[in-house]
Amino acid sequence: MKTEMRVAVAGLGFMGRIHLACWAGCRGVSVTAACDPDRTAFNAGARKKGNIRQFAGEPDIENVRFYQSYDGMLETERPDIVSLAVPTFLHADLAVKAIESGSHVFCEKPMALSLRQCDRMIDAAEKSGKELMVGHCIRFWPEYRWLKGVLFGGEYGRVLTARFSRLSAAPAWSSGGWLANTAQSGGMALDLHIHDSDFVQYTFGMPAAVSSHAVTIGGRMDHIDTRYIYDDERLITAEGSWLASPSFNFRMGFSVLMEGASAVYDCSRGPALTVYPRQGHRFQPKLEGGDGYRREIEYFAAVVSGRAIERAITPRQSRESVRIVTAETESAASGKVVRI
Repeated sequence: MKTEMRVAVAGLGFMGRIHLACWAGCRGVSVTAACDPDRTAFNAGARKKGNIRQFAGEPDIENVRFYQSYDGMLETERPDIVSLAVPTFLHADLAVKAIESGSHVFCEKPMALSLRQCDRMIDAAEKSGKELMVGHCIRFWPEYRWLKGVLFGGEYGRVLTARFSRLSAAPAWSSGGWLANTAQSGGMALDLHIHDSDFVQYTFGMPAAVSSHAVTIGGRMDHIDTRYIYDDERLITAEGSWLASPSFNFRMGFSVLMEGASAVYDCSRGPALTVYPRQGHRFQPKLEGGDGYRREIEYFAAVVSGRAIERAITPRQSRESVRIVTAETESAASGKVVRI
């Protein structure tokens, strides 16, 4: 009889509880342990606030063993997979520690605060032979998956312009306020805007350069608008913001103008995705089921078990997304185009 892979989740904030719920519904795995320095995070009824509704549902924690010590959990449980949903400044140290102890690692985005930290994680995974994946959930989100497929297939011709947007109120929900602390989270660009920078890389390849402009308040960059420069005439841009008012809630979307059609997605509307062909009537395309959180974790389970045929994301691609955002923040600060 095939044994289920044992999963341990580190960090039980908003994203950690999503990880728990997704792993609990994933075939071939069993969530055996979780840890968080905050004992109250272990309460079955605990709900953590975030900037989006919790797609994956509430986790079942009845049979999960809880730890307040990460090292103690690794030593006692020896999990097959560690799922990291901890503050960004802890990603590199905790990922390397788990990999070196013999676990595969699924790490919440962004990969790390710096390229040097990303390299530490990659080196540890390559030396150990363990799988490492960063959770860029937008690569798995149904509307973005549809867009990637359409652009890859070319059914509406070449892209003329593409605009991606991710707008939110400033984060006030993280434990100890680490998200609002740029030294700990990398700020809005690395924590929020990187979703779209990564999807741009995934869809169009690495840009040759970036040109960014930002709004900085109290020394913190809270809004960024970037043009990704390629060796052709496509206009590819993205904006990210923490300047929205609390009542605005959260909004992500895109507008892509192609030779044969326009596609517009706004997560706050229903229907959220509409295609406008140059000939014919507008329509809502059929999408894959599920949400990006559950699909990315199911995919990683398939990678670890050897069931995945293709790689939807690699650690080096996640590093490159950090490199793009680093160039964007440099461009915004200097007012100059920065080559990548």
